Amino acid sequence: MAPATSGDSSGSSLHEHVQRQRIGEDAKMLMDTDAADDLASHYSALSEDKNASPQIREAAALFSLAEDALQDEDADIALERATSALELFRQSGDKQGVQDTIRLVCGAHRLKNQPDQAMEKATQELAQFKQVGDKRGQGCMHFSLAEGHLARYKTDDALQSLSEALQLFRDIADKKMEVSALLVTARAYVRKYRSDDALQAARDALSVAAAAGDKKMQSKANLSIAVTDIEIGATDEALQATDAAVALARDAGDKKSEVAALEMLANVQLLKEMPRKALTIAQQALALAREIEHR
Repeated sequence: MAPATSGDSSGSSLHEHVQRQRIGEDAKMLMDTDAADDLASHYSALSEDKNASPQIREAAALFSLAEDALQDEDADIALERATSALELFRQSGDKQGVQDTIRLVCGAHRLKNQPDQAMEKATQELAQFKQVGDKRGQGCMHFSLAEGHLARYKTDDALQSLSEALQLFRDIADKKMEVSALLVTARAYVRKYRSDDALQAARDALSVAAAAGDKKMQSKANLSIAVTDIEIGATDEALQATDAAVALARDAGDKKSEVAALEMLANVQLLKEMPRKALTIAQQALALAREIEHR
């Protein structure tokens, strides 16, 4: 066999670059479609809490259904159910329910390609939360504004809103929302090609989630780390982070997150030129996705 020429080496390097870029874009798209705060399990439990009022239980059930619809990218159903839940939470005086549901309404508008409506809603509600000095409410609305800015490709504005949201969440020690905001911060830095900052935000998210014992969010943070590792060509590190993401999602019993992690893992195996492993993992992801669909 003839030795490889410099042209062959260059072609191989170009192929690897194109493949890494494609997989990186797929990974970033996966991050961009994660529009919900993963609160459905909390509100599902609340809907079955006999100590809660019937109104709150109904609102909680609607919230859970709305978030599931949002994650399934059914924006119309998500908006309809979230709007109903919001009205019930307002009537019952459940402040956190109101805040979380407003974010769900904003997420549904963004999914419907209506970022302006999402931002108008968040801006109006932010003014109300400022009036009463509600830090969590303000943080949630700054967070929604940041996501609206990202939807409009105004990344610098998004980072500013995220900074304000993070400070507010830290002031009240809301670890769940802090992790969520850090993961979106990492996504914004990836958009800006600021890999070091993206990696730091994702690692911070992992640290906070680990301290809170939240395996589901740890899984998401590891996926965020893997996205940045792919961007900078650190394939071994991406494999380690993605392996961890799969294990954590599995431990948490979160099948949707496990599918996402398996899909990422298959892509990383392709980057490592392990097509058979990639195919096996992709088949596992497909089987699990079908299991979820037919539940």
